[in-house]
Amino acid sequence: MKAGDGSHKVHSQGWGELQRTFLRVGEITKYTDQLGWGRNKSQWWNVIS
Repeated sequence: MKAGDGSHKVHSQGWGELQRTFLRVGEITKYTDQLGWGRNKSQWWNVIS
């Protein structure tokens, strides 16, 4: 039983790290999307005008 508890604890710790990583990647993706959109928008604006 003790071994099972230990592995479960490690698993939940790993899951927490995974969730944090996903959140971080999501924030970075959102940020770079905004930057890319801003760049593309200004390029299109130059083309239009």
